[in-house]
Amino acid sequence: MADANALALAACVDPLRAANRRAGQQLYRWRFVSPSGGPVPLTAGFTIATAALSARPGDDVLAIVAGFRLEEQATPALRTRLRQLAPGLRAMIGIDGGSWFLARAGLLDGHAATVHWEDLEAFAARFPAIEVRADRYVVSGRRVTTGGAAPCLDMMLELIRARQGAELAMRVAGALVYQPTEAAGAPQRAFPATSAANEASPAAQAGNQTQ
Repeated sequence: MADANALALAACVDPLRAANRRAGQQLYRWRFVSPSGGPVPLTAGFTIATAALSARPGDDVLAIVAGFRLEEQATPALRTRLRQLAPGLRAMIGIDGGSWFLARAGLLDGHAATVHWEDLEAFAARFPAIEVRADRYVVSGRRVTTGGAAPCLDMMLELIRARQGAELAMRVAGALVYQPTEAAGAPQRAFPATSAANEASPAAQAGNQTQ
């Protein structure tokens, strides 16, 4: 969706690319779609080319990556389209703000779900039929939701582990120089700005010294 977080999009796709490379075969295929196709702007300031969602042929998983302007983009036509697609999909994934689109379409009713920690209270108040959790990511039947970019990476590694085994999942994590340490049910955490200011990293300190 427009104004999605580029890091969340990369966390969704790049583990699949790494899995294909490490496995030496094409285990996963993906393509980028949007409600009407065409270039879609991301928050980082660049656009990504997309095909129209209505032309989506034969995919078995739909991941919705979103960040801002959620109400504006959750149009009646899109919500209807999502409900039409749901029965034929093995899974629907809401990443970051993507959980809102699934919820607005009624596709999370009766499910457990999560969303970015900044929106948890508003999300729970808006959608009482959903069991809202403060987890990093939640798998509830054929619905998967994540609380942001880093939880998305954890979720994708778990998806790879479930489908291709723990060895490949760990090789993918190694290729991304990432150490998965958080379980799905680990709570999301907000890091205080004061702590970050008082504990500058060596890289940040080095940068300050060269200015």
